Amino acid sequence: MLLIRTWDWLIGKLNVSVDRKFIFVTGCDSGFGEELCVELDRLGCHVFAGCLTVEGMVNIKDKCSAKVFPVKLDVRDHASILNYNFPLIPGLWALVNNAGICGAVGPTQWLNAGDFKEVLETNLLGAIDVTLSALPLLKSENKYDSCRIVNMISVLAHFHSPLTLPYTLSKASLSIFSKVLRMELKGMNVRVCTIEPGAHISNFTDRTEMSLKQTWDRLPLVDQLLFGKQNYEKS
Repeated sequence: MLLIRTWDWLIGKLNVSVDRKFIFVTGCDSGFGEELCVELDRLGCHVFAGCLTVEGMVNIKDKCSAKVFPVKLDVRDHASILNYNFPLIPGLWALVNNAGICGAVGPTQWLNAGDFKEVLETNLLGAIDVTLSALPLLKSENKYDSCRIVNMISVLAHFHSPLTLPYTLSKASLSIFSKVLRMELKGMNVRVCTIEPGAHISNFTDRTEMSLKQTWDRLPLVDQLLFGKQNYEKS
């Protein structure tokens, strides 16, 4: 369902030709990014798949045709984005900011500033950096039809829940960034869209459960005793 909606935002609504349409997707090592690359490839699109790891690049290469080109990209590293050299991409038509991490999970008093920084660097600042780097090229291609920036946020950006404050904060902030950018780019033939997946079963949700355990395990024994293992297991 998520892939269908993402595709609808990208191409389905306008019934446009995919010829010479290049789409850049971040976070393609696994999950939604990987699945989107496979689907876009099936539909005949040209895709640049940003992967954090070499293993992710190999996986994309194995699953997709030559129209999908995997590239090494760490959205947390500005130099990595610059090294990609966006201006050399012919006809960049859409950007999908999908790269994201769940980060530390647990009650806020279990967390530290580093936990928030880690998530914000990927989910918010990384998406902003990639967008600003790609925006000049997206604007230069608007003679064909409306370009697109698609930001993957979350229902948690609007419906907040305990235990996931760093993640929720990052997605709420990315939602605000998207809304303001949408207003600023109105009339420039660049559409800014957001996708808000819910609690889909994926590697991401598996990592959330693992992160909660890791956060618990690093707590000092006195805090574990104060909170109680039974309460942790109910979290």
